[in-house]
Amino acid sequence: MIQNNYFDNNADLLFTVDHFVDWATIIPLKEEGFKDAAEYKKTGDKHLEYAPASVEEALEGYKAVWQQSGELAGIEIAGAARSRVWAATSWWSARPRTKGAGGKRSSSVAEVRSRASTWRR
Repeated sequence: MIQNNYFDNNADLLFTVDHFVDWATIIPLKEEGFKDAAEYKKTGDKHLEYAPASVEEALEGYKAVWQQSGELAGIEIAGAARSRVWAATSWWSARPRTKGAGGKRSSSVAEVRSRASTWRR
């Protein structure tokens, strides 16, 4: 499982962000013509201090959020998911087996745990 930044280490996603999407059209619509930046220049309202004043500033801010989100997803969430998946699968594979043909168990709990300990890395 990947344990790094999902945004920075995804070449397809980076290519899409950098070359495929027409940000010059989308960002002014999303930012409503950069009216928050203009309002900040007029009033100095601290709530609007980080409002982007151009497509480049907005895209830089968006990328910063995507990088932080990619890092959170790749390191924190993926790590937690990996440990939970391991706990669930190790419990399932270590469960007692019912007797199969011939009255023997297909594998003992000790055998399964022994094999599972080698899967951890």
